[in-house]
Amino acid sequence: MKNYILLPLTLLCFLSVFAQKPLLYIDPMGHSDVITFAAVTPDGSSVITASRDKSIRIWDVNSGELKSTLRGETYDGNIGVVSAGALSNNGNLLAIAGYLPSEINNSDGIRLIDLTKNEQVDLLSGQKSPVTALHYASSEKYLASGTESGNVSIWYVKQGNNRPGIDRAVAPVTIQDSNSAITDLEFSPDNQRLIVASQSSIIHMYEADNYYLFTSQKRKDLHQHTKRVNVLAFSPDNKVFTSGGEDGKVLLWSRDGQFLRQIDELRNPISAIAFNMDGSKLIFAERNTSRIYAYDMNTFKRQLVFTDHTNTILACSFINNSKVISAGGEAYDIFIWDANTGEIVKRLCGKSSRVWAVGFNKEASLGFGNTNRTGNLDDAPLERLFNFSTLSLSSPKMFEGYYIENYGSEESGQKLSYVNEYTVRAGNDTIQNDFFKDGSITSYTFSPDKQMVFVGSLKSLKQYNNMGKYVKEFVGYSGIIWDIAVSPDSKYLATACGDQTIRLWNIATGKLLASLFVANDNEWVCWLPEGYYCASPGGEKYLYLHTNKGLNRLATIESIDKYKPKFYNPAVVIKTIQQGNFTQPEIEDPNANNIEPVLVDDVIQPESPLVGWESPKERKSEVNSANLDIYLTISSATKIQEIGVTINNQKMQMPVKGAYTETDVHEESPPKPVVNEPFTLRTTFQLREGFNTLEVFVRNEKGFSKQTKLVHYKKNQK
Repeated sequence: MKNYILLPLTLLCFLSVFAQKPLLYIDPMGHSDVITFAAVTPDGSSVITASRDKSIRIWDVNSGELKSTLRGETYDGNIGVVSAGALSNNGNLLAIAGYLPSEINNSDGIRLIDLTKNEQVDLLSGQKSPVTALHYASSEKYLASGTESGNVSIWYVKQGNNRPGIDRAVAPVTIQDSNSAITDLEFSPDNQRLIVASQSSIIHMYEADNYYLFTSQKRKDLHQHTKRVNVLAFSPDNKVFTSGGEDGKVLLWSRDGQFLRQIDELRNPISAIAFNMDGSKLIFAERNTSRIYAYDMNTFKRQLVFTDHTNTILACSFINNSKVISAGGEAYDIFIWDANTGEIVKRLCGKSSRVWAVGFNKEASLGFGNTNRTGNLDDAPLERLFNFSTLSLSSPKMFEGYYIENYGSEESGQKLSYVNEYTVRAGNDTIQNDFFKDGSITSYTFSPDKQMVFVGSLKSLKQYNNMGKYVKEFVGYSGIIWDIAVSPDSKYLATACGDQTIRLWNIATGKLLASLFVANDNEWVCWLPEGYYCASPGGEKYLYLHTNKGLNRLATIESIDKYKPKFYNPAVVIKTIQQGNFTQPEIEDPNANNIEPVLVDDVIQPESPLVGWESPKERKSEVNSANLDIYLTISSATKIQEIGVTINNQKMQMPVKGAYTETDVHEESPPKPVVNEPFTLRTTFQLREGFNTLEVFVRNEKGFSKQTKLVHYKKNQK
């Protein structure tokens, strides 16, 4: 079963228009935050995962490909976060718990989703506290839920008459299990027992009466753990169950609650645990490491240790008696591997990675890194560079002149130092995080002038003066703040966020200016909270539009294409960042073609492909014919990896001649790479009346070239 973590997250989202209107989102084609749930369908064909990034994803086991993505009602803050999940034994019904709008009884809703149609069929509420654990009984008549306030509810689930295969739950029986959050719960395979773990060291076992009701009168308290119990798992044969705790112990119990033996005791807490199909193998994960241990339950001997994850594993399960799925790591990837050999069969993952480090240079360009080999946050290197003035990405060999925080530095009599996970010292005063509101501290830094202190945490981002006095909180990001950087002029604050994005803030106002997503393939999107964006030629494949459909239905997801003419606007993005505030574009109507747009500066990196413009030659030109002849010559010393051509923000298909065989230049059918031999792109394009923007992007192994032309078509007046 999964492990419960008290880490509420904020929205990944970027464009809030109105309720029931499209919201602009980034989809990295995989999870971008903690995976809280993982399960396998009964036929072993699909893996279902859910995450605090507010998505549910269904993967094909054989191919490793993402089959579909589901999302529910989503708004700012925690609304939409998935905290727990459960799959019915027939694999048709998925129960998902998380945070819903506050009018639904303090966001405690459980959504029931029919996976045969990918439709939400019910919404369960009434527990008055966020749900932290779920489990279906094997009979599929009962669903158990546990909450942050310590309530355990048993929902009676019956088949719907009008929609075969669709379940509907009625009012639950509720047990006040404890006064602390429920961390896990599970029915026994015969449905006669329910075991419950909370933030205490005691496991509660409830036995059902003749009416399958679980009450406090038939409860046993099981004492062996010395700290909080995190995870529980019954063996499929109903003979034993296991528990894993914060004390690092993995314990074995009889089905009636008798302690049998200690299987292992690790140095770190246990974060996930699961039996295989016949109960002959047990796997469990060790938090704060990348290790999963596989045990033979006949001999109680360790068989192997799986170490291919890069960080904590929070969900694991068996596909069959030997194949395992495990989810976690800094890339939020999912491995399918063999429990007998440790060999990886498939890796299911998205197209991006966690951002570990950020740092400004003197020109206020931002360096960032996605690698952390040591696990120490201050050891993560800068690897790529994004220039917000030109909206361009590069990978310089050296990162000299970058201001990066020094956690223990002391300059001009000012010192910022770590005290404990909730406290840092600024001068002679301390900055203290609140356990519930802020969580533990993950990053902190002085401004270059040592007048300001910024503290990033699991749940908050705050500014203090140099004596530790609170100034303000920054709102509008998602996930843990892994790193912080302040520009040399103390105008901008950059944060590396847990949702694999970078956020850029105006320090004076505390407002979010822009967000940046960079994928592993170097495609990127930079967008404003108001929805205007700029993207690399292939970056828009990571954009989609999310439309809420109410609490009782799943959201719809659609392409960005029809909204691109309105919201693709590099000039507005650059102006907003440079000015430090957003100004609404003056004209957003069909006549806007007659207003000359601001051209983004060309970017030509060293050793990048050379683009020769035969037509049009000038950067700005005026024509009186609607037919524009576009003629380019491109050469490169190394293999060309990508070519993108857009006119008026629309991708073009252009015939390629020369070193290439004739083909089309577009995302779905890129030309094959060549070395040293020049080739040509030539076509005729129908201009619209007014201003037309032509952009060409070419990348090779060393860098890229992005060049823009502006053509003003004025129809002859007769």
